[in-house]
Amino acid sequence: MIDAQQQINAAQNGDHDAFVSLIKDRTDKLHRVARHYVRESKDAEDIVQDALVKAYESLQTLQQAEAFESWLTRIVVNRALNHLEKSKRVHLSEDPQAQEPLVVNDIDQTLDLERALASLNPKLRQLLFLKYKKDLTQQQIAHLLDMPLGTVKTQLRKGLEHLRNEMVQDFLERDMDTLRLQLRQQAEHQFAVSSDYDLIVNDYQENTMRGTWKGEAGFLWVKTGSDDAVSATLSRDGNLLDYAISWASLDNETRLSEEELKQQAEQFLEDHYPGALRNFPYCEMEWMEGMFGYTRQQKAMGLPLPETGCLIMVHPSGRVVGFRYYGTVPGPALPTMITPEEEQMACMKANFLLHVEYCVLDKAVYTDGDDQVHLVYAPRNRGLIYTASSQEEVPTAYRAEAVPSDPRTLDEWPGEFPPARSLEEWIGVDNDQFQLVQDDNIGLNTKLMVWKQQNEERPDKNDQSWKAYWADQMEGAVKARVDSQTGQLIDFVSHGKPDQLAPLTWDRDACIEVAMDYVRGLAAEMLPYLKLLTEETDDEDRLEIIRFGVYVQDVSVRDECYQLAVDRSNGRVQSLMSPSIRPEQLKKLETVPSFDSQTAILRWMAQAKLRLQWERMHNARAEEAPYELVYRMIGSEHERTPEVLDAHTGKLYENTFY
Repeated sequence: MIDAQQQINAAQNGDHDAFVSLIKDRTDKLHRVARHYVRESKDAEDIVQDALVKAYESLQTLQQAEAFESWLTRIVVNRALNHLEKSKRVHLSEDPQAQEPLVVNDIDQTLDLERALASLNPKLRQLLFLKYKKDLTQQQIAHLLDMPLGTVKTQLRKGLEHLRNEMVQDFLERDMDTLRLQLRQQAEHQFAVSSDYDLIVNDYQENTMRGTWKGEAGFLWVKTGSDDAVSATLSRDGNLLDYAISWASLDNETRLSEEELKQQAEQFLEDHYPGALRNFPYCEMEWMEGMFGYTRQQKAMGLPLPETGCLIMVHPSGRVVGFRYYGTVPGPALPTMITPEEEQMACMKANFLLHVEYCVLDKAVYTDGDDQVHLVYAPRNRGLIYTASSQEEVPTAYRAEAVPSDPRTLDEWPGEFPPARSLEEWIGVDNDQFQLVQDDNIGLNTKLMVWKQQNEERPDKNDQSWKAYWADQMEGAVKARVDSQTGQLIDFVSHGKPDQLAPLTWDRDACIEVAMDYVRGLAAEMLPYLKLLTEETDDEDRLEIIRFGVYVQDVSVRDECYQLAVDRSNGRVQSLMSPSIRPEQLKKLETVPSFDSQTAILRWMAQAKLRLQWERMHNARAEEAPYELVYRMIGSEHERTPEVLDAHTGKLYENTFY
């Protein structure tokens, strides 16, 4: 089968049959586009024919095959707009002898014209009224208003240009409303959204982050009186990009086998993207948080290309509950040489560095984790990726070592303990202005509490954009996690709207004192283990970030700290995050490893290997080479990225997520 690129190349070289083949399946859609602008089918046919002639003549200007359909549609839209401007239904003449009044036969155009006239300044509106409603000539208007004739001509020209622009914009807005309605109806039909679901989000955005689709429509339906929801995102052309549904009600249904779940995923993909199984030959299946994850991707050199293809999440009952489409990319540039794996490993071993720290081996994060604190050896970088064509390390997520700005622990700092405060006082909730709207248990000994500001100005109910939806969910809300047994505050965040014009009068030292007050009041028993960390700050930042790292005899605990965000305009704490580790765990820790760092490197390398893979480069080099062939270090046991080595047992722990 000849693909679109080959057909376009042939058509650009003068092959008329190739051009006919390109457009034969698109003429119905082009006709529908034209009908958005004109009411008569014959007018639409003329517009499409005119556009096709123009497209054939201009085909040499098309640079990218994947842009053919949007390029062709744009020509149809431009031809339709030209047709409207020439139409006698809206006659806006600049001829000084013209006496024909403004004629409007279409009710929509009447409304458009009235809105456009209302947007003019009074002087221009008066000139157009005299010219087109009172049928005065330009000379008569000049005499009546005691204005120079040249000024009348110039102002009339400005007014007419403004009207044209405003009315074209109105046509485009009506076209967008029609498109959004069509996409919404398509989504409701595809996913059988029942009438007891309310449409909460009905959004359309051009120039989204996923620029390849040129525009996308997003929808969210929520079942009345329930948390059950359906969300879907469609491209401008009606292709499914994202889909998700609530699955709690499915948990009691019969579980299918993995083979049956795979079949369900493949059927869903073929229904929405026929031929995708062929276009995305790489297949990977794994369980993700209780769901069957099914990935299809492009290949290059027999290896999968990340961020291509799609991810499908299937509930054990067989219902597809999540979908994400990434699409296709041009094939990456192939390297001219690849360093042998043994040579690469030897180089990595010679340059590998480890340092000692503590780490809570969370069961959800580390393979074979036990939720206990371990003394470990860890590398400076996370990712451990090296270019396959050289021996250079690829810049990835660099984990800068925590550096205390003061060698003292917080119990050695001068200062008094604050008086006792209620939970609401700590999080800045005034019960006269806030209402508790949620108080739910979310885990063992933990509950989530949410307050909403009662007098907060709500977004326009007619605004169904995602931006308005999230503003309604977040603005004026204060969310806190609390120990359900002791009532102790764990963390919180306030989503109040800041006063952007308020001066930033609180310096870093003053913000540190506020943060110290919180830690002393909420976690006095942790003070002997906390040190103030150095931060890179900007004088223009509204929020000052204060972090207190957890240490045991100068050895840091990985990723554990108190972090507070203080508003520099008023000294109020906007958010608090607490470490998961407790003081009773810290009291029994040993700080001396059972072997030195060189032995640790040998044990690390004995339990690791290299995997050749493509890596998407999210950095300054991305425009030149968005994909690079790399060696990634992985653990031999689970083939995941190694994170830490136990400093007593010598066991290598891998990250469960990548």
